[in-house]
Amino acid sequence: MAGLAGYGAQLLLSDGDAAPEYNVVANVTSITGPALSLDVEDVTSHDSTAAWEEVVPTIIRSGELTLEINYNPASPMHMIGTGAGAAITAAIVLDETFTIAGDYSDFFVAGVHFRVEGSTGNDDSWEVSSSVFGAATVITVTGDVTDATADGTIVCPTLAMSLSERIELDCVLVFPDAGLTEWAFSGYVTKFEPGVPHDGKLTASVGMKLTGVPTLV
Repeated sequence: MAGLAGYGAQLLLSDGDAAPEYNVVANVTSITGPALSLDVEDVTSHDSTAAWEEVVPTIIRSGELTLEINYNPASPMHMIGTGAGAAITAAIVLDETFTIAGDYSDFFVAGVHFRVEGSTGNDDSWEVSSSVFGAATVITVTGDVTDATADGTIVCPTLAMSLSERIELDCVLVFPDAGLTEWAFSGYVTKFEPGVPHDGKLTASVGMKLTGVPTLV
């Protein structure tokens, strides 16, 4: 069988809802890992056959995932400090909108998924249709806003924010084979390191440590 091109792989981040939707991390140039491995313990003894070493398996290590990205500080999943929990100041049923203080119009672009938590009647996953900033950021969603109570928060985990807030991320790595094979796992972002060369492009190196049992198809 011929080899497969690596082009087209994706890393998806969950919005954290109980029935999650996923956001694609944009501008990824390279994905390495997760580096799966098995620990072994030496149990060689004086009566081991012909003095050959003997080992037993112990811990299966899920390892780390590393990303190299073309860093764009305004790209939704690259943003630092965004999405940790913005209080909803208005929910308009007729317009299908949520309003939050501050200018987050660059973040809440069409297609981005977020969750609402702690509200009277709007806790769910939502997809952005559009957003606009005036006195505040008004986010139009594709679903039906059914409760006009102005409460709850909007949360959308990003790479750097997940590091600073110690958030466990649910992720899916999608391989670019014909069946779009998926590996699902949870982990913590342990590194977000921008690179700013005077004669090159903005980059960032991202590290994620997996935790728990991954689903490897």
